[in-house]
Amino acid sequence: MSTRDSGIIDQFWVNTPMVAVDSIGSGTGSFVRVDPVTQRVRLGPDSAGYRVGVCWPEGGVDTVTVNDANLILGYLNPDNFLGGQVKLDRERATRLFKEQIADRLGIDVFEAAWGVHNLANLTLKLHLQQVMLGMGFGPEVFHLVGYGGGGPLHAIGYTHGLDLAGVMIPTWAPGFSAFGAACGEYGVRQEISTDIFVPPPAGVDPTGIALQIMRGAYDSLPPDVKGSVDEQLAQGLRLEAAMRGVLNQVALDQLSRAWSSLKGQIELEASREGLDPTRLRFVFGARMRYAGMLDDLEVQTGAPEIKPETLSELAEQFEVSFDKVYARAARSTEFGYQITRAVVTGYYESVRPTVPEESLDGETPAQGCRKDHRPIFWNGTWHESDVYEMDRVRAGNVLTGPCLVESPATTILVPPEYRLYMDRRRVFWVVRPGEDVAMYKGR
Repeated sequence: MSTRDSGIIDQFWVNTPMVAVDSIGSGTGSFVRVDPVTQRVRLGPDSAGYRVGVCWPEGGVDTVTVNDANLILGYLNPDNFLGGQVKLDRERATRLFKEQIADRLGIDVFEAAWGVHNLANLTLKLHLQQVMLGMGFGPEVFHLVGYGGGGPLHAIGYTHGLDLAGVMIPTWAPGFSAFGAACGEYGVRQEISTDIFVPPPAGVDPTGIALQIMRGAYDSLPPDVKGSVDEQLAQGLRLEAAMRGVLNQVALDQLSRAWSSLKGQIELEASREGLDPTRLRFVFGARMRYAGMLDDLEVQTGAPEIKPETLSELAEQFEVSFDKVYARAARSTEFGYQITRAVVTGYYESVRPTVPEESLDGETPAQGCRKDHRPIFWNGTWHESDVYEMDRVRAGNVLTGPCLVESPATTILVPPEYRLYMDRRRVFWVVRPGEDVAMYKGR
């Protein structure tokens, strides 16, 4: 999970691949307050950030946070936060949480802390559902990766009840963002607004706006081009059929000029940065939509230069992407296409880190893997929980909840009825209630 904001600008250096970053504003450092009017608990939007919460007196925080709730519930080890560099005061967190939240709600402090933990999970879950359903997909097509410092603590909680294809938590979760940045290619992207009409492909009769554009463009043709069209009309060809070839060539010329200009800008920018422009690998793309449609989709061509088949390749990729985002029945190929933006990205090849693979051990963790026991509060009940050292868990091991898996920079919370399976690449897979661990083996 990430909480970084993102924006769109005409030119930016990027580490790719990247689609989008959405900010939820519901991290474990979020402040917890009781609204004086509604008497309801509110999380954030402001946060203690690196200062953790009132459980760390040196941070100077006087408002309780989600971290404080997690500590009160037994999920965090007060002596192992950031590997023991930060000592947490559970008694202080409990006292202030009782004063600021529990007493105002008239409930037990542990029930209040559980409610806050559950509210944080619900906030994340609802936003996750909104993103997935907003793209027109159900959760069953997505794999979710829980990462960051606080993400693994809540990953199982906020995915509970979602029929995801899988929930993964890498052992390097705290450094996952940095790892992704290291894997990305370094490049520069340029794009420009365009208004390029591409007629429907051969074999598809134009209707509606496509027919209007194709017929209307005839009157503005140069004399020599109009003469060529007239010759085809005299041979019995329909106007829209004769105009298809003309408009395709016009679109090809316009897109070629736009791409060439953007490519030149990228090469110039690379030179200004002291980089060798001859080492750039260019990817050409466009944002397209059906003519008259409001939303566009970005597609790319695999060719390093424009060719006669480029428009048809882009149209085919658009159709494939459209089917994934919208219902196939919503296709409007007969309207033709509009290219709203020409896009060029130049990439420099990077050294790709690799994830080593381990040989599989048995399902039962080694004796030294379990380092402690700790009571945790879950759904109104205290449970005696095993505590595992993450670095000592071996590939093939299965951990049964309730348990906690600790490392210096993060903690995985495994509730009752859940299990964790570690694969060859040291990635934990969440085994949900009723699932057979065998379905995750071999991944």
